[in-house]
Amino acid sequence: MKKPIAAVLLFALLLFTSACGGNSALENESETESASQSTRETESETTLDEETTEKTQTLPLDTTSKIESKTNAPETEKQNTGGIGEYLQKYVIDVIETGRYTMTVQAVSSGLKMDYVGVISGENTMQEMNMLGVMTIRLISKDGNCFLLSPKGKKYTEISFDEFEKQLKTIKNFSLEFKELTLTDTATVEKSNKEYVVETYKNPKGSISKYYFRNNSLEFIELTEGGKTEERKYTISPEIDESRLSVPSDYKRVDNPGDVLLG
Repeated sequence: MKKPIAAVLLFALLLFTSACGGNSALENESETESASQSTRETESETTLDEETTEKTQTLPLDTTSKIESKTNAPETEKQNTGGIGEYLQKYVIDVIETGRYTMTVQAVSSGLKMDYVGVISGENTMQEMNMLGVMTIRLISKDGNCFLLSPKGKKYTEISFDEFEKQLKTIKNFSLEFKELTLTDTATVEKSNKEYVVETYKNPKGSISKYYFRNNSLEFIELTEGGKTEERKYTISPEIDESRLSVPSDYKRVDNPGDVLLG
């Protein structure tokens, strides 16, 4: 029963990391090795002319003029292309790297609606996910112990820390997921009668992600891949509720994780 539980929470974490470029810390090693082998084969078969390479590298890239023609954003925003943008760095990455934050996600993936909340305080974490508005499960990792909880049934059980090692490692490495993103555009746009600063990124696989910021915080992300666009609501806040990192005193302890899932 433990592995299906881990898989469900893993799905929730992947919804977040997919917005960061798709290179999750949980990608399996065989796929990575296969990609590395393919790269080595390509390098051995391809020889670029030195002069052609030099000319290609010196071609001018006038991205500033394109941005100016599309937006009335301030000059500081127009010039911020390549690497990580000011807003993603300050209001997402920097917050995550403090090791203390609250993250919320609302998404629909493959027709499946999911609400996710994560509270991170150093080594202690709480993850809660509701799927289809029906089942809510909560995982608490505190002081080296892990607990599975059912808010609906007010039950909990202690589970193996090892079962969730990968999920917990992913939480700690969230900020690393942004390193391969490339900023392609920054603009001020209006949507639903609200004004947003939008930073657009492209990852090595060609996926596009647009981060919408308002009032100095991230509100949602638009993901485009394979011709399909999904919108996911996200918030990252430096404020946390420490009480959510403990098992509530009125919850009943049971031995079987299945009893927790059944409520």
